Amino acid sequence: MKLSQRRGKEMYNVTNVKIIPSKKQTKMKAFADITLDNILTLRGWKVINGSRELFVAPPSQKAGDQYYDNILFIDGNKKGSDGDRLRQFIQSEVLKKYGGIEAEAANMDQTRESGPAEYDDEVPF
Repeated sequence: MKLSQRRGKEMYNVTNVKIIPSKKQTKMKAFADITLDNILTLRGWKVINGSRELFVAPPSQKAGDQYYDNILFIDGNKKGSDGDRLRQFIQSEVLKKYGGIEAEAANMDQTRESGPAEYDDEVPF
């Protein structure tokens, strides 16, 4: 989970991604916390179900009645810039982890729907 090299050095190493699923049925599917190099944790990223695909939005806070302001900015509007690469990297790592959580949830739902597991009473413990 490393961002590509920059001038011979690794830029970032994602050491942890924590996904907190949303309890509400809205377009926002989860929150994510990302730890870089075991020293910097970026909290409050959001996994959002957009009109075409899932995407990851930076942390924000309420600034008015209906207005939210980003509190973290990744500088780099040009495609291929360091900022753009970092944004894409964070999104891919968060969505990879979120996809794993979604798969686990789907498996648990199937298990619940199929009823309780049957156990072999013959197995000694």
